[in-house]
Formats: sequence, C-alpha cells, structure tokens
Amino acid sequence: MKTLDIGRIRDSLVDVSVYRTEWVDGKLIANDDELVKRIVGLVSNENGFAACYGVSKVLAAHGRSVHDAQDADAARLYLENTFRAAAKSFELSKYSPVDARYDRVAAMDVDGFSRNKNFTPTAIIPRAAST
Repeated sequence: MKTLDIGRIRDSLVDVSVYRTEWVDGKLIANDDELVKRIVGLVSNENGFAACYGVSKVLAAHGRSVHDAQDADAARLYLENTFRAAAKSFELSKYSPVDARYDRVAAMDVDGFSRNKNFTPTAIIPRAAST
C-alpha cells in the first residue's frame, strides 16, 4: 500500500464556508454549483478524495447554530445533497477502499456520528449499532 502524502490531504480540504448559500424555509441552499465542481475536480482530476469542513461557519452566517438540532439537520442535508450531486459525476467504485458495486449513493454519514444510517444501497449495519 502506498503511503498518503500529507500535502495531498491538505490540498483536498474544502472550506464550504467560502461558497455562497441561502437559508430558505429551514434549508441551506447553494447559490451555485461551484462547491460541487470543486469536489468533483478534487476527486476526479486531482487526489481522488475531498474532505469538507466549515459548515458551522455557514450556519453562523445565517444566524444558525450547529448545536441546534434542526439547524444541524439542515447542515447535514446540505452536505448530503452536495455530495450526492458530486457523486453523479464520477464512478464511485473507482474511489472505494472496499470491493462493492455502487449504483448510487442512497444516503451518507456526513457528520461522523451515524445520524444518517445508510451510505449505499448495499450498506452494512455498523458494528457499534448492532452490538
């Protein structure tokens, strides 16, 4: 296995707070597709992955907080919709560390706390949740 260059990790970080959004009817909405294009570019043309951060700044810009359950759900939905839009532009199985046939992204754990239960249609129940 090749070691991962720390510079590639740094280059693949995406601060979502620099992309314009609107708060409409309790939802975060992207003003354009620039964030999706950036993620697609990183995955398809550069490092094969992207890691996003800064959603708390996005919420704060709209007078919202990641500590509020409804605002946090809106942030997760925003990230999920962003990743879902990006995933349409590349072959998911090419970037998967496991051998799985991905036909689409059904849902994903965008916050790392398993608030979203399924990552793909062939998802396995996480061990922590099943024991």
